Amino acid sequence: LANGAKFTLPDGRTGAIFELRHKCVACRQTVLSQFEARFPSADGFKGVQVDVEKEGGLDEIKAILKERSDFVEQEAQSYETGNSPLAIFAHRVGISTIDAAGGLAQTGRALQVALGEPQERQAATQALRKNAGRGAVVDAQTFDTMWRIGAVDAVVSVVGKLHFAAGTLDVLHARLEMLEASANDEEGHNSISYHEGGIAMSSVSQEDVQLQTADQLRASSWLEQNGELCAVNLPADLPDDLREVIAGFKVPILDEILIAKEKAVLLLVDAL
Repeated sequence: LANGAKFTLPDGRTGAIFELRHKCVACRQTVLSQFEARFPSADGFKGVQVDVEKEGGLDEIKAILKERSDFVEQEAQSYETGNSPLAIFAHRVGISTIDAAGGLAQTGRALQVALGEPQERQAATQALRKNAGRGAVVDAQTFDTMWRIGAVDAVVSVVGKLHFAAGTLDVLHARLEMLEASANDEEGHNSISYHEGGIAMSSVSQEDVQLQTADQLRASSWLEQNGELCAVNLPADLPDDLREVIAGFKVPILDEILIAKEKAVLLLVDAL
């Protein structure tokens, strides 16, 4: 039936179609309009009042963005002055370790890495010689850095095959899915943030997003085809209480360490 069509029900009542809406569209609209009212304490969709014609009509959005900005700034400061892993910071602010590292760099903050002192360089050289090309474990952020600067082949020629946990591939695939969603949008990727007391909007063209998508696909495919996916196993002699602590981690911060120890290969990470 089309708009305007008339029909008769089995009981003899008649009616007419005045609006057609796909059931999936109707479900989505219902969720968007009723989620916050039905689940007020749950994370998810949030409704805000917006009036672009009125002075202060964007104040609610600005307040949300400022609260988010202040929280991220606080967490970044805590990461920079503390000794917690990058993965913890990324989890706290709700982004991947790749985006976390990029955000820290954009704001002039440094990753928690080796200082590069002579003793550290000497220890690294000795570790490379002892490893004798048996391989190295990388996390998502480290592999992304290697890929972006074109150093993958050089690193592999020195350390051997790259090993990785399933979580690393999950991060790369999640980034690919995010990019693919914007790659099909003629407007590209747009986002808003709080900056210097106001709302700032950033935009990436569809062409640039498509280039990033293609590069991310090549990176993920390379690692899947040339690297070795490794299971994460806890040592058999690990005390039960420590097992419970590790099992309770919301972030798999020990995966690469456990793989490196079990496989007897190098641990190669930008930040822990």
